[in-house]
Amino acid sequence: MINYAGRKTPDHYHYEMVRCNRCKLLFANSIYGNERIEDLYTESDFDYGDELFGLKKTYGYCLKQAMKFLERTKYMVDIGCGNGFLLEEAIKYGWENVSGVELSEKAINCSKPYVKQKIINKPFDADYFHENYFDLVFSAMVIEHFTDINRFFSDVNKILRPGGIQVIIAHNESHFLSKLLKNKHPIINDEHVNIFSPNTLKMILHKHNFEIISIKPLRNYYSIKYWLKMFPMHSQINNIVNRALSNSKFGQKQIGINAGNFVAMARKK
Repeated sequence: MINYAGRKTPDHYHYEMVRCNRCKLLFANSIYGNERIEDLYTESDFDYGDELFGLKKTYGYCLKQAMKFLERTKYMVDIGCGNGFLLEEAIKYGWENVSGVELSEKAINCSKPYVKQKIINKPFDADYFHENYFDLVFSAMVIEHFTDINRFFSDVNKILRPGGIQVIIAHNESHFLSKLLKNKHPIINDEHVNIFSPNTLKMILHKHNFEIISIKPLRNYYSIKYWLKMFPMHSQINNIVNRALSNSKFGQKQIGINAGNFVAMARKK
């Protein structure tokens, strides 16, 4: 059964991946149709509620770092916002107007009422918003999922005001763990149609008229249970470990690891 839930247990099922000889981007050779993909995301489970503490800590840190480069913190949108946990953080940080875009109906239904009304349950499209509007566009673990990545960045460019910033959190396919684990790495799965490195992301950002502020490795905070769940091992062993740690204090302990993700900040020229 095809599973497009966020942060699912790795099932080692993936598209055939190929590399562009010119730009070195790793991408899927053939994929499902757009309607099929949208349906899979819309029907996907929201199964990472236990990891919200670490996600807020990780993504909230990135948001606060980006705010240092902004003249104002008025309009922000989170693309692929899940249950809107980052929107909650943004409101705490003083953002006046926040929006989210999310396909998973179950994720939206898990959001708090004051956040739920700010989330659009549709695929991301620039036509939903005013042009040159947002001060910040945030996307975490999202760019790997877009079938037309050039359209994605073109749309982001349209809705950002000049001088506005986009924050991108992505998997790094050039990280040593990716090279070591190859197709057993969790980033090689049936959801990802593009997998970036800092260099390939720089190229596409420059192409779409963005000035790079920074691209840095990211320390992610997850529970020990989650880190072990993502470690490549036989499914039966994985299930045993998950059951053993599911209700233990040790399994719930949060630790930060640089396991191969990076955060990019770029300004619209």
